[in-house]
Amino acid sequence: MIQAVCTCLLHTHIALDQHYHTLAHAYMRTNTLQAGARAHTHTHTCVFVQASLESDRVRILAEIEADVGHKQLSLSIKEALVSSADREATEALAKMRQAYAEAALAAEDACANAVIVAEAAGAHEKARAHRAARRKLRRVLLKLLEQQSSQQGPEHPDTLTLMADVAWMLNGQMKYKEAEGLQRQILEQKSRLQGTEHPDTLDIMEILADNLYGQSKMGEAESLQ
Repeated sequence: MIQAVCTCLLHTHIALDQHYHTLAHAYMRTNTLQAGARAHTHTHTCVFVQASLESDRVRILAEIEADVGHKQLSLSIKEALVSSADREATEALAKMRQAYAEAALAAEDACANAVIVAEAAGAHEKARAHRAARRKLRRVLLKLLEQQSSQQGPEHPDTLTLMADVAWMLNGQMKYKEAEGLQRQILEQKSRLQGTEHPDTLDIMEILADNLYGQSKMGEAESLQ
C-alpha cells in the first residue's frame, strides 16, 4: 500500500516537473518574440525618422535653391543653413590651403637644395631652372598667405604659422626686407595675444633680431635682445 502511494507521488512529481519546464520554455519563447518585435519596431522607427529628416533637408535646400517657399520657411532657418554651409566651405578651403602650403614649402626646400648641388656640379642650366622654380613657389606662397589672412584673419593661429613659414622661406631666398615685414607682424600679434614674455613671442623676437643683424641693423637688433 505504502509502495503504491510512493509510486503515485513520484509519477505526479515527474508530471508537474515536465509541465513546469513546458511553461517556462513557452514563457521564454514569448519574451524572445516580443523582444524581437520591439527591436524590429525600434529599428523601423529609427529608419523612418532618419528618412523623414533627410526628406526635410532635401526639401528645404530645394526651396532655397528655387527661391520658393519663403513664406513657409522661416528666415532663421535659411540663415542657419547658409551659415553652416559657409563655415564648412571656409574650413575646407583652409585645409586645402594648409596642405598646398606644406607641399609648396617642401618643394621650395627641395629646389633650394637642388640649386646648391647643381652649382657644385657645374650644372648651371639646372641651377637656373631650380631658381626659377623657387621664385614661382615664392609667389604661390605669398598668394596663399594673402588668402589665409583674408579668410581667417591676420591673428588666426594658422595664419601666423603660415606667415612664419613664408618668412623663413624669404630669408632663405635672401629676401630679408620682405621677411622682416612678416616677422614684425608676427611679433606684434604674438605680443598682443600671448604677452611679451611668452616663449613663442621670444622665439620670433630672436628670429627677427637675427634677420636685422644680417641686414646690418645693429641698433634695432640689439633693442630686441
